[in-house]
Amino acid sequence: MKETAYLKTNHRQVEILVLFIYSIYNVSVFIIGNEKEWNQWGLLFVMSSMLFAWFFFFIQYKTYTFRAYYTSTVCQISMLFYAYSSDSLFNILSIFTAVVILFGLYGIPKLIAIPAFSYTTM
Repeated sequence: MKETAYLKTNHRQVEILVLFIYSIYNVSVFIIGNEKEWNQWGLLFVMSSMLFAWFFFFIQYKTYTFRAYYTSTVCQISMLFYAYSSDSLFNILSIFTAVVILFGLYGIPKLIAIPAFSYTTM
């Protein structure tokens, strides 16, 4: 019983950390995108997906694994939007590297595979 409570607390802390970092990234992308006049639909998707991730966290929607997969998926989509719209390859590669490390915090090995693969194929 004690171990289950510890894992639940640890999962919540990991989710908060990942969502906090993801939110900083998304707000930065939103600000940069507005300054550089990127596609508005992409910027709206980036911000709305972040808000849904926070909403799912607060209401504890479904399971930890589902929320981790949702957050990682929308984070990767927002990274692809940034990569599509950005001019700097160095910035994109550093973000991909940080995301691989960030997804490792979830403790779900399958979450690391897709960004690690996309990073190595660039």
